[in-house]
Amino acid sequence: VYGRSDLANKAIEEYRQAIEADPTSGYLTAGLAELYAKTGRIRDAVLEAQDILKRDPNNIEARKLLGRIYLRSLGDM
Repeated sequence: VYGRSDLANKAIEEYRQAIEADPTSGYLTAGLAELYAKTGRIRDAVLEAQDILKRDPNNIEARKLLGRIYLRSLGDM
């Protein structure tokens, strides 16, 4: 039986494998960033969102994602 932490780690690993298969997918990278944020890994979440913006500085969805991550991190303070 998996615990919540085990399931989160399994989901993260699945996202990483998917990103390896399709490294330019902003959709997959955004999903991984959201997962990191939901599991409290804010720094990792920010880095993933910033990675999307490095590839596509005009990506509005990535900017909104980064804003949500920052907002979520305020709740953790």
